[in-house]
Amino acid sequence: MNAEYPNDANAVAHHSPQGMDGILTYMLSSVAKKLDNDMPALLEGSPLNATAYRILACLDYQGDLSISDLGRVMNIDRAQISRAAAALQDDGFVAFQPHQTNRRKKMVTLTASGASALETASPRIIDRRRRLESALGPVRVQALLESLHILSAELDS
Repeated sequence: MNAEYPNDANAVAHHSPQGMDGILTYMLSSVAKKLDNDMPALLEGSPLNATAYRILACLDYQGDLSISDLGRVMNIDRAQISRAAAALQDDGFVAFQPHQTNRRKKMVTLTASGASALETASPRIIDRRRRLESALGPVRVQALLESLHILSAELDS
């Protein structure tokens, strides 16, 4: 380990018996990439891509959201969410409704067709989540979720 820069990634990677696997940010990025890379196979036979699936799942869980709120919840650029939501509207999976109090905002609503597409696409994704949760066990899952919330808040500050 480099005494002058004890948290330097290069120093840790070269001197840690774990190599890069001992660096938190590397492992978080690596796991996130693996999860993303699995999505096309998990969604095979579905009309949805990963972003579309995540938007529909978010709406199913959260209820109607504005484009801005959807982008914030999903941590995706507002322009990208707008394009993806427009494509989902074209496919009949979401509808846009006026906001009750703000005429400039539009709310994104999950349609019956969107709920059906989500239901069709979900089983393999749910199975993967259950497999990962089973590998960790409930105590580690809870600790991991708590840790990820702490890291997310730290990155937001």
